[in-house]
Amino acid sequence: MLEHMNRREYGIEILQLAGEATDSPGQLLPGLADLLRGGATRIILNLRGVTYVNSAGLSAFIDSYRTAVQRGATVALCALQPQVLKVFKLARVDVFLPIYSTEDQAYNHFGAAQGNEAALPRERIMVLEPGSDLHTELVRVLDLTKEAINYQLQHAHAPGDAMTSLRQQPAQVLLVDVRIPARELLPMFAVMRQSASLGAISVLVAAREEDLEDADWLIRNGADDVIRRPLSHLEVPSRLRTAFALHYALRQIPAPPRPGTTSRNPVEPYPTLR
Repeated sequence: MLEHMNRREYGIEILQLAGEATDSPGQLLPGLADLLRGGATRIILNLRGVTYVNSAGLSAFIDSYRTAVQRGATVALCALQPQVLKVFKLARVDVFLPIYSTEDQAYNHFGAAQGNEAALPRERIMVLEPGSDLHTELVRVLDLTKEAINYQLQHAHAPGDAMTSLRQQPAQVLLVDVRIPARELLPMFAVMRQSASLGAISVLVAAREEDLEDADWLIRNGADDVIRRPLSHLEVPSRLRTAFALHYALRQIPAPPRPGTTSRNPVEPYPTLR
């Protein structure tokens, strides 16, 4: 039975596996299905902790590799124990499965060496807020969680500036401070949802406890999810992964806006539209 743990560095998902690979053929390796559903296209399988592989487990690796490739992902294996590598070689699957001795070498499979952050594209987050405290807070949390290397942050203080920046360099996620007036956000949401290049942007609303009612209204009128402030290092990585997964899903399956709406949902009245 395999256990798994994943992390992301330089835009590449690293799935670390440990234990004995004895899964039935046709089953994906643990953790891989979630990565593929989340839109991962660059995956390293680190097998340093795998101590045994039988024929069923080998088939699981082959089936997982083929499934990943069919879904547009590039996969490399690394750090196989000698007894595991021997099984792969005897079955001659190393002919089509890219296998590297170390994780550092596996990075070269994607055309970049580890540590060269400029060599790989990073996902983009646009932070829209009246001041700069949300941007500063996000940077602090990303540094704390070692996730900063995965993202390129854009910053704007008004919806008009944000739209200009997004048209020049579209982001995958828009993080909006709930303090931005709703009367300015709704027209922005309407333009975004009608745009071929901006329509799939996933919108997160950052709100403190006392502003959750406003955040909920924005979610029902164009935003996708809320993230609480102060930002937590326990919540931010998972919220961002969910937001990016939504972006990739919307990009693959575009949904035209319904007549009479300015967003993904019909606009609901708000007693005191800010």
